[in-house]
Amino acid sequence: MINDRPRVIHLTKRAESGYDEGRAGATITPGMLIALNSSGVYVPHASADAIASPTFAIEDALQGNTIDDNYASGDLTRMIHAVTGDHVLAILEAGANVTDGTKLTSNGAGYLQSGDADSDAVAVALEDRDASASDVTLEERRIRVRIL
Repeated sequence: MINDRPRVIHLTKRAESGYDEGRAGATITPGMLIALNSSGVYVPHASADAIASPTFAIEDALQGNTIDDNYASGDLTRMIHAVTGDHVLAILEAGANVTDGTKLTSNGAGYLQSGDADSDAVAVALEDRDASASDVTLEERRIRVRIL
């Protein structure tokens, strides 16, 4: 575990930020970018480089759970509807290597990836993070981001 890492997902918030709850339609890890699907359940955001509402699963501290405890399909899932300027502890896709200031988009599986100038960025990296090693852990893929 990286000792200086936060243990919450929503790091800073604006008054307009909103917390919400909904049923999970798949396994969801706190820090994942999630979306409401046509069945009315939340799943990892499934469209790479597509417009994404900045909705992130957060830890279920009310049940004594941490950022390390996944939600199972059917679980009541806590989330944040982040707004511009919020800081979130999100998760990079495996294999990513980004630097502070890199724009990030959905990778189509609930994680963030480096975006390009023509993509729909949801956040910007607030730190360097190298998750390119083959043995990188989920904890090492967590990254502080600012919502755009």
